[in-house]
Amino acid sequence: MTISSDNVAKWHRWLDVVEKDIGWVLRQKAISDAFVRVHNTHLDEITKNGGEDFCRSVWAWYGVFAALGVRRHVDWSGDPDNRSLLNFLKDLKTIASEFTFAFYLELFPPTANGADPPVPWQEAGFRQFTDDDEVQPESTLSVSKLQADIEALAEIKGKTEALIDKVYAHLDDGGAHLALGSGLPVFGDFDGGLATIERIALKYLGLFNRGKVSLLPQGGRAISIPLAVG
Repeated sequence: MTISSDNVAKWHRWLDVVEKDIGWVLRQKAISDAFVRVHNTHLDEITKNGGEDFCRSVWAWYGVFAALGVRRHVDWSGDPDNRSLLNFLKDLKTIASEFTFAFYLELFPPTANGADPPVPWQEAGFRQFTDDDEVQPESTLSVSKLQADIEALAEIKGKTEALIDKVYAHLDDGGAHLALGSGLPVFGDFDGGLATIERIALKYLGLFNRGKVSLLPQGGRAISIPLAVG
């Protein structure tokens, strides 16, 4: 396999999907977190007015949504065109030895950021993805670093897959009725997995000069839920 602009165009298309999808899941998490804050603030009134069933339904909705959102990016479907974060990393790994710093400079020359005079950010940006202490034109993407990120996603898969199957996909004893009754026990695993997925996605968006602080759509961290109770 020889690296070309076609590979880069494909990776950008995949990153478009990854960025949008993870951002949407993070948006739902922000809404759920805001809902939990409202619930906790008004717990006495909600309980008095019989609102706990509604709240449990909201938690169950987010649990399923988060479970599927996490699973979409850590599963290996076998389809090379599946645009999950895991597939993106696996595809990038197959050509890592050809992805040199010289090629990177072709993609993003010193003038790529439009600064005058140009800011030479490319070397510092590439350094975290290579095994070389000093970045040279022949330096390549690190297979071991890519593999470490793939294994981080595999760890999430291991932690969540059985839980998803037990809690949401099947009526195993002690599974579905527990999580759907409270919602809360499964959130820590899914939230932690989602945070790792976002961290890895942000890292590789940065590699392709698409860096940002968060994948959450703008303003999403300031979500509030007006709720009249009483």
